[in-house]
Amino acid sequence: MSHVAHLTTVHHPQDPRIFHRQCKTLRDVGYTVHLVAQRNASATVDGIRIHALPEVSGRAGRLKLQVPMYRIARTIPAAVYHIHDPELIPLAWVLKRTTGASVIYDMHEDYRGHGPVQGRLLRALERWAFRWVDHIFIAEASYAHILSASDSYSYLPNYYKPYAGSCREPFAQDARLRNMRLLYTGVIAEKRGLFTMIELARKARNHSLSAGMDWVGVCYIDAERQRAESRIHDDNLDAFIRRVGWSRFVSPERMNSYYQEAAVGLCLMQPHPNCVQSIPTKFYEYLHHGLPILCSDFPLWRSFIERHNCGVVVPPGDAETAADVLCRWRAEPSCYQSCAQAARQAASQFRWRCVEPVLQLVYKRVCCTNICS
Repeated sequence: MSHVAHLTTVHHPQDPRIFHRQCKTLRDVGYTVHLVAQRNASATVDGIRIHALPEVSGRAGRLKLQVPMYRIARTIPAAVYHIHDPELIPLAWVLKRTTGASVIYDMHEDYRGHGPVQGRLLRALERWAFRWVDHIFIAEASYAHILSASDSYSYLPNYYKPYAGSCREPFAQDARLRNMRLLYTGVIAEKRGLFTMIELARKARNHSLSAGMDWVGVCYIDAERQRAESRIHDDNLDAFIRRVGWSRFVSPERMNSYYQEAAVGLCLMQPHPNCVQSIPTKFYEYLHHGLPILCSDFPLWRSFIERHNCGVVVPPGDAETAADVLCRWRAEPSCYQSCAQAARQAASQFRWRCVEPVLQLVYKRVCCTNICS
C-alpha cells in the first residue's frame, strides 16, 4: 500500500492522537507510515518510521524547522501528507504543488482562541487552506462552524484507545474510595487548573479527604512550574502531590498504574475559549477506568456529565466546592459508586474503535483520488 506521512513541529512524536491513534491505525491496515517530528534521533517505533527534526523550544524555534521539515518530507514518497499544525499550512501547499501528493489538515483545536492577533492570523491561514486541501479532520464537533458546507471534512474525535494492561481492576473499588486518591492526566498549566488543584490538595490534606493527588503529565511553562513548586513547598504538599513527568512528556503507557490507584479524575480548568468549547480527551480516559469526573462547570461539560451521570461539576477555580464534593462522596459511598458505575457504562461509546473506520475510509478515498489523477 501507499506511503503516508504525518508532519508536526508542535506535537510530541508520541502524541496520543497522532502516533497511538492515527499512525498505528493506518499501519494496521497496511500503509507504510512516516512521522516527522522533533526527536533526538530517527528510529522505527512500533512499525512507524519516525524522522527526527532538531529539538527546539518556542514558536520562533519551530519556524526555523520549516526548511528541515520540507527537506525530510520531500525524501518520503508519500501519497498523502497529513499536517497537524497550522504553521505547516504554507509548507503543505508547496509539497502539494511540487509532489502532486494529497494533503490532509488535522484541526486539533480552535486556534481563534489564541488571542486577537495570532488567533485571526491562524484562522485566515486555515480558511485559505480549506480551499485546496483534500480533506480536513476536526477533533471537536464544535469546530464545524469554522468550515463551509462545501469543505470536505470529517469529525474524528479523540476517543480513548486502550493500551496493553489498561483495563481497570474491578474488585478494589472500596479501597480506592477509602483512599480517595485524586488524578489529573495530560498537559498541566494555570489555565488547566494548576493552582486550583493545589488549593484542593491543601483542603483535601487538611480535612483528611484524600490520601494524595497525582499529576501525570508535563508542564511546559517554566514560570508556572516554578510558581507551583513554591506553593507546594509553602503549603507542605510535597508528599501529598505526586508529580510524574512534570518537566517531561509522559507516554500514555506509563499512566496505567496511576489510573489503577485513582478514585477520582480531575479536570478543574479555567474558562479559556479552547476549554469551554471542547470535551477534554481525559474525560474519555477517566470513563474507561471507571473514574467519576470532578470538573469545571461549563455548559458543554455539564451537559456531558449530566447526560452520563458520571461525576460532578463545580464553578471554575472553586476548590472549596470541589472539596465539598469529595466530602459528600466519602459520607455517601453509594453516590460515589453510582457515578463510578455510570462512568464504566458510558465508556464504550467513546472508544477509538468506534471512529477509526472514518480515518480508514478517508485515506482510502484520498489515496485512490491521488492515484487516479
